[in-house]
Amino acid sequence: PCAVVQKEYALEYGTATIEIHKDAITPGMKVVLLDDLIATGGTIKNLTIDAKGERAINIIKNATNVTIDNVTATAANYTVNVASSAPEAVVAIINGSTLNGLCTVNVAAAGANVAIANSTINCNDNNTTAGEAYAALCLNKAAVGASIIATGTTVKVTEGSDSTKGRNG
Repeated sequence: PCAVVQKEYALEYGTATIEIHKDAITPGMKVVLLDDLIATGGTIKNLTIDAKGERAINIIKNATNVTIDNVTATAANYTVNVASSAPEAVVAIINGSTLNGLCTVNVAAAGANVAIANSTINCNDNNTTAGEAYAALCLNKAAVGASIIATGTTVKVTEGSDSTKGRNG
């Protein structure tokens, strides 16, 4: 067997361990973790995600109650994305987390509710496309009836070093 990297995590009825071969993932690869609990609602907890790509956490259809607790996540675009395919009943709770990205929290699902508490949201315009929008908290125009409520949360928006880039977020 190959050398592995392991992460033990707590369950309500004990502990479990996820592991992967040490050489299975290289920098720049796109990786998807699928778990039936997360797919239908569950908790992403005590995790660091450096996506290097479009999305770090993508909430899609059938995910109705998702909690993101004590997570540090960075993505090139949407750090947390509630996709338009997510149901109207989706409730996402972000607590004690640090999120970094261009459109840091993006909600595209009609009727979705996102509650953010005791977190830090860092939106940095490091994109290279002139005129591209960015926002720390974004309700997409398709997200009719959706809401984002932030309490006890620091939101910081900084512009990248290229002042010629457009900004409309």
